[in-house]
Amino acid sequence: MKSFEELTITPRVHACLAAHCLTSSALEQVGVLLGRGSSIEDVCPLPNHALGADKFLILASDLSTARAAALDAGLHILGRYHTHLPQRPSPSRADRHSLPNGWLEMIVCVGRRDGHRIITSTRIFDCSGNLVPLTLLNPSGVMA
Repeated sequence: MKSFEELTITPRVHACLAAHCLTSSALEQVGVLLGRGSSIEDVCPLPNHALGADKFLILASDLSTARAAALDAGLHILGRYHTHLPQRPSPSRADRHSLPNGWLEMIVCVGRRDGHRIITSTRIFDCSGNLVPLTLLNPSGVMA
């Protein structure tokens, strides 16, 4: 099981993640985090097949498609992300039990301010439930 002391993400990938998570929907937004080592280099939004508003379900066929796209780009699936509406960004019991071994879990908390959807916080956890720091790199790829 890989241990992460810190992860990095570029502004472009962060913007793509935010845009997907802020998509107006009654369902949680879900996807996978793609990268190399401890660097999140892309995200792959996936359809949520859950029947309830506070749940998510990723089909094996969607995950296989994402895995193939990642490999074609020379990347690996580092973990998954999903929104919580409007709870704290901590994994639920169901989140913890369904997380594949070795994967990261990014919880993006989406709330409302002045009638607009906003991201109130983002946290990443390793598969043991430990919080992993996330550093936003500046556009040149250097820690901001």
